[in-house]
Amino acid sequence: MFPTIGGGLANSNLADPILTNCLFVGNVATGNGGGIFTGAGACTLEACARITLINCTVAFNTAGPNSSGGGLYAGGNGGSVIVDNSIFWDNIPNQIDGIDVFDINYSDVQGGWPGTGNINVNPLFVGAPDDLRLLQGSEAIDAGNPDELVIPCDFFDLDIDGFACLFPDDEPTPDLDLINRVLDGDDDGEAIVDMGSYEFIHPNVCPCPDACPADLNGDCVVGVKDLLILLGNWGPNPGHPADFDDDGSVGVKDLLLLLGTWGPCPCAAQTAVPSLEQVLEDACVSDENWNKFVDKMMDPNASQEEKDNYYCWMDHHLFDCTCLTCIGSLCPGPDPYIP
Repeated sequence: MFPTIGGGLANSNLADPILTNCLFVGNVATGNGGGIFTGAGACTLEACARITLINCTVAFNTAGPNSSGGGLYAGGNGGSVIVDNSIFWDNIPNQIDGIDVFDINYSDVQGGWPGTGNINVNPLFVGAPDDLRLLQGSEAIDAGNPDELVIPCDFFDLDIDGFACLFPDDEPTPDLDLINRVLDGDDDGEAIVDMGSYEFIHPNVCPCPDACPADLNGDCVVGVKDLLILLGNWGPNPGHPADFDDDGSVGVKDLLLLLGTWGPCPCAAQTAVPSLEQVLEDACVSDENWNKFVDKMMDPNASQEEKDNYYCWMDHHLFDCTCLTCIGSLCPGPDPYIP
């Protein structure tokens, strides 16, 4: 049974949370606020419910029929919403709605939103809805607020690097992968925080002595996740990051380059990267199902909807499941790998 309001979070009365690096994905409400609802409940003359979102990704949430604010609904009692460095994308029926005071800046909002530094472009997620990291070339990279002080500092030393929050300008809270924030993700010589919950590491900025183009998801490793991205974009695809040879198509030459650079990028810790066989074995994915996935990705007659579903379920089985357990999936169709 879905909640009436705020499928992911309902914030009310005098609550005033500050949420950093949060994901609100795939939530459903029968009323307003598929992802987040704020502003309801009791109010005083001095204060109402407020909420602050910093570097959050709110995507693929759904509000109820005849309702609004698929991503965020704020309304009712004069509260306020502060948003920086965040992404609102593919929420149904709309991204943000309500009657409270909105202060939204340096964020990617589908359909657009007034504010400083806001954009309205596809954020280029690695593998939506399961992997909402940014692909190289995303306009959300290095597009956040240039004032680092909007990001709460790493008070609890989440990345265990010995730097805690003693002064306001100390190390910003790291992203969901515990990667340092405020990197030069687009390699233009200026480090600015990315929009969303994850910071992109440019292959040349790790710093790498050489480019690492096959690191498509920006984790400084060429491995199975990059292979999935390449196969998921097989065929005519001019301008895609996986088209390494710039011939307008993701194909065999690009696949060979990726396989030839398998392992950690020169800038990364030189640790062992599991082979495809190891990953398949650990996830109990059979060779038959892997071949079924590859065949579908390379089938020129397959629809994009089919490919997206096959991709989503393979990504889910490989990275969300083990031989013993498997959590739920947000994939759009039935599992094609179950006999």
